[in-house]
Amino acid sequence: MTGYSPKLTGTRIRLQRTAAKMLQRDLAARVGVHEYTVGEWERGGKVPRGDSLFALSRTLGVSVDFLLGVGA
Repeated sequence: MTGYSPKLTGTRIRLQRTAAKMLQRDLAARVGVHEYTVGEWERGGKVPRGDSLFALSRTLGVSVDFLLGVGA
């Protein structure tokens, strides 16, 4: 993936989460991960993968492509 940025993905997760008026722990519970993991995603330290990525997409109401910055 050319030009992929974990920080961009993290920023998009945070912006969508806050727009939905969710805390990190709320998003974590809906996606099925630990609150710490959501924080790592939002800081760009970890990248959501597989089932977590799809769960984020569904929960936040955006596409996987949007979260990953594909076509941006």
